Amino acid sequence: MIMKSIFLLRVYLVVTLIALTWLVSCQPDAEPTPAIAPNALVYSPNTLQLAQGTAGNSVAPTIQGTAPFTYSVASNPTQSGITINAQGAIQIANTVPVGTYTLGVTANNEAGSSTFANAYTVTINAQVLPPSALAYSPNNLTTIEGIVANSATPTISGTAPFTYNVTASPATGGITINSQGVINVANVTVKGTYVLNVSAMNSAGTVNFPNIYTVIVNQANTAPANLTYSPSALNLLQGGAGNSSTPTVQGTQPISFAIVSVTPSNAAITMNAQGAIQVGTSSVAGVFTVNVSATNSVNTTNFNNAFVVTVRAPITFNVNIQPLIASKCGSCHIPGGSQTNYTDYNNSKISIDTILDRVNRAVGTSGAMPQGGPQLSLAERALLLQWKNDGLKQ
Repeated sequence: MIMKSIFLLRVYLVVTLIALTWLVSCQPDAEPTPAIAPNALVYSPNTLQLAQGTAGNSVAPTIQGTAPFTYSVASNPTQSGITINAQGAIQIANTVPVGTYTLGVTANNEAGSSTFANAYTVTINAQVLPPSALAYSPNNLTTIEGIVANSATPTISGTAPFTYNVTASPATGGITINSQGVINVANVTVKGTYVLNVSAMNSAGTVNFPNIYTVIVNQANTAPANLTYSPSALNLLQGGAGNSSTPTVQGTQPISFAIVSVTPSNAAITMNAQGAIQVGTSSVAGVFTVNVSATNSVNTTNFNNAFVVTVRAPITFNVNIQPLIASKCGSCHIPGGSQTNYTDYNNSKISIDTILDRVNRAVGTSGAMPQGGPQLSLAERALLLQWKNDGLKQ
């Protein structure tokens, strides 16, 4: 019974397989999928800039449609150095001249051909050469103080435009350079020899040209000016001698000096060859204004009130100090008084430091003089000190 069932199952399977095979063989063939023409070709980025003499490539484009594709490129203006490879990447040879090229790309497949105008732009820029061979002719300039002067425009190789910078040794703010490379020397540039370094710049970089130019500024021939003594006054005791400093003065050397006048007249006031004012021991007391002249090859210039000499008679005991002591300290410091007699020259002379100490103490403090009276005035105390400084003359 079991064997019979297995046999019938096998027969069933064979019959089923035959039926399925017959059904499949009777189905009609499927229609093939139609090819899609090239479309939506895009380069990203879709521009390229190169320096002249440089080769380059675009990226491969994205494109829709049925692969495989083949490509061709046309440029406007026409340029044989621009080609396209099998993947659609545009190739720029290093021989392509300066210019802007608009490219149209054609893509082909089994469905047909599609052209994509303005698909890519190539710009070839002129090669930028760094500055070189800067030269000035002549390469030096001689001028004088107070005059504006300029160099010639330099020659230079490289790709324009250029900008310029100049430095001078020694440094000066009076020398500049303009946008054409012309060196300008201002009228404030002082006497000296200036060695110049010029740098030229363009988009390729900066190039320095050391010691490229020399400016010599000579002193102008000018009359004496701005004569000054420092200090501008001299204070002396009568019978003493003294000198001023040597004056400073501007103008073309050599310069000689002279006293024009002394007001009031004083024969003891003279001048040496360097312009220093000298006061001799024979000078009378007084205040003397000295007018000075300075002379060079251009002119003579007078300088009024150039110097002041003050000659002072010394403070003496008999004339100045004894009357003060008698007036202010007479209740104690006179002959027969309760304290040391300071109306006596010798007593005051040997005690001057004590006297100065006591009269400068505040009223009411121990030892203050005059005792019980008002403090000496500032002028009176200064008179005592001046007597000491003048040598405690009788």
